[in-house]
Amino acid sequence: MTNPPEALAQNELNKAREKLLREKDIKHEEERVEQQKRWLATKRLMLHGQYSDWLNNTIVNRTIIPYCKTWNQNIAAQMQDRLPREVRDMIYQHLWHYDPDRTSPHLMARQHVKQHYTFTCLYCSPDTIAMFPCLLDIAQFMFRAEHDNLSQLFDQSALPHYMSPDYVGVLTAHEIGVSFYKSLNEENLLQCQSSRIESVLKDDPFHLSLPTMELIRNLTVHCNIDRYRTPPPKHQLSSKCRHSLSETELVYSELLWEDFCSLLDIKNKKGFKLHVIIYQRYIRLNVLEKAIEAIQSVLKSLTQDGCSLTVTWTYRGHWKDAEGPPCHQLVSCDITHALGASNDPLLDDPDWKWDVCEVLDEAEGLILPGHAKFDVEPVNISKTSSRNAINRFVHSMYDPDEMYVGSGSNADSDAIYDSEFTLSDDDDEEL
Repeated sequence: MTNPPEALAQNELNKAREKLLREKDIKHEEERVEQQKRWLATKRLMLHGQYSDWLNNTIVNRTIIPYCKTWNQNIAAQMQDRLPREVRDMIYQHLWHYDPDRTSPHLMARQHVKQHYTFTCLYCSPDTIAMFPCLLDIAQFMFRAEHDNLSQLFDQSALPHYMSPDYVGVLTAHEIGVSFYKSLNEENLLQCQSSRIESVLKDDPFHLSLPTMELIRNLTVHCNIDRYRTPPPKHQLSSKCRHSLSETELVYSELLWEDFCSLLDIKNKKGFKLHVIIYQRYIRLNVLEKAIEAIQSVLKSLTQDGCSLTVTWTYRGHWKDAEGPPCHQLVSCDITHALGASNDPLLDDPDWKWDVCEVLDEAEGLILPGHAKFDVEPVNISKTSSRNAINRFVHSMYDPDEMYVGSGSNADSDAIYDSEFTLSDDDDEEL
């Protein structure tokens, strides 16, 4: 039997313990409420600062970008103060080098490298696909960027921020821009459509005061001859036709010459590497011959001044997508020696024509039937040809199933090509 005094003492002890526990719970609750009050007060203040930026999706522009600019400007200033130019150039070169342990590959850039390397080599493309995906990514964006939205492209990492003076300063950005063009030259990655030669050589796309014409020492030009062809007549052949001799021109020779003549403005032509890729969808050797005649004087002048020149003809009508067919299905021929061919119509066909014909014979199964027009080309017209002969010639310049893809001065216009370094939607549809 429990002793009453001991029971009373135990009861008092239990009551005291319960009281302490309640007071402790109250204290914890008071601390929790106090902490909540401090958090609510802090949150109220943050609504006017970074937290508000986060909620309103403005933290990138108001916080992250200014911080990045300050940090990069500081490191760029230290590089300029402490490192000689030779060491800085080594660092800049590393910016364009692809390292799988340091950077993840850009899938789109790798596709563009494969798409635009040359498509004329019968062997696999070099390792530049794996080594320089970032480099091509930059080149793709290069001429899409207008002066007004360059800063936006830098801020959104569409272009590397270290080429922006806002991030690294004018001097460092200029030096990195020079390194960029040197890397393009070393890997033969700078390519453009023939209509963009002048802008590629003369424009300063990053607005870094770069002497682009002096920096560019390696260029590949893609020339779509179909876009330089004269348009077909809009009516059927009839006895009422009154076509003139001037309408028998197969290509716009002056326009083609004007696009290529910008290459003559290069001051130091010795050692300059130029690769001209002439491609067709509808294969007409007479059209190809007239196109070569149009640019022959320009290319001859370049070679005489020490330029390293390669001219390649290729057929692109059997592409199913922008990446092109496998290497073993490429249809191409080196026609560099066509520059030395005579333009005398009384002489036999030049050697380069026979070379192309041999390639076409070997690739008979790869050329779509609607694109093989070299067997049905009209006979050349002379000044003494009759009116009827001229009319028949003009109406035989195009077959009914042959698509006209260019017209006069707008034959490579901005509406057709979205950028210097990518095939446009129109081109993809043709392929």
